[in-house]
Amino acid sequence: MLPANATAIELNVANTRLIWIGLFKLAARRFPPEDDVSMLLQLFQVSPDLFDGAASGQWPVNEIVNRLSTLFPDPAWRIDRVDNAKRRLVNWVRRLKQSNGLDQVDLEAFFVSIARGSNNDLHEFGADYRSPRVLS
Repeated sequence: MLPANATAIELNVANTRLIWIGLFKLAARRFPPEDDVSMLLQLFQVSPDLFDGAASGQWPVNEIVNRLSTLFPDPAWRIDRVDNAKRRLVNWVRRLKQSNGLDQVDLEAFFVSIARGSNNDLHEFGADYRSPRVLS
């Protein structure tokens, strides 16, 4: 927990971290560990700086290919494989938002609640990858 005198920047960093943690937790229920999307998310966890040098709104695909190739060398990572995992991740988040009537703020709040351990909405929002009801 942040102190009462935390700055807006510190609060933003803390909230962003919680959003990512919630995303990782929920995605782990949807995608099995050996899925390319899971590997992409694992990269995001170990490389929080990945998007720091990227142009606004752009994914550093070549850098992602290089880092994934180091983390998970077999089978080989190529741009099309990363693009496919990226597309599946983005589509999953888009379906999550649409099927549950969430705007961006609601989605972020939902991820924060998951990160903080609130499982009240998990059956409504999240589906286990072995029985994908909501997100497929």
